[in-house]
Amino acid sequence: MTIGPGTAWSAPGLLPADAPVFASDGALSAALATARRNDSEIPIVGLTGGTLWTTIGGPSADGRLHTGEARHYPVDVGILMADHVTHVFVGSVVARGRLAHDAVAVMNTPFFGRLRIAPRAHPGDALLDIIEGESLTFDDLRRIAPRLRHGTHLPHPKLRERRVAHATWTFSRPRMLTVDQRRLGRVTELSVHLEPDALTVVV
Repeated sequence: MTIGPGTAWSAPGLLPADAPVFASDGALSAALATARRNDSEIPIVGLTGGTLWTTIGGPSADGRLHTGEARHYPVDVGILMADHVTHVFVGSVVARGRLAHDAVAVMNTPFFGRLRIAPRAHPGDALLDIIEGESLTFDDLRRIAPRLRHGTHLPHPKLRERRVAHATWTFSRPRMLTVDQRRLGRVTELSVHLEPDALTVVV
């Protein structure tokens, strides 16, 4: 159920004994992509790390996944088409130019590593938060950088923020693509959309 004002997002419940456990966004999204290619699915997983885990407020005690303290969260999963190749993401997609003067960040969680790129992003609201910067100068980047850790870089006149369920881009020059902290090479065309409540995570 897509989260809304006044609605409960999680419910108590143990992680099934045969469910996989992941410690990073990249490991989780790679496994989801492999399952999709094999026409199978991973309906429920345990988390012990990554930006999705951080967003949910994952505790430090990994052993709680199989105890009465564990909680289930339905989360959205992102689908990315990059130069006609399909990828899956749970945290973020970033496409940037060589010097980061031009960049697009597609966020399902607020965080890119330790940086709070999209302060309003939530993995259960059926929306992607997109931050786009174009023709940023070195001075712009110098001023923005210290604010990224706390999410206070927005609003900014050279950063465009929007919240959508899907989006597409065609870049005039190839950009480096990073999906859930994994660099996947340079691309010129991107298309993203969300599958709401596509996965249950347990923390």
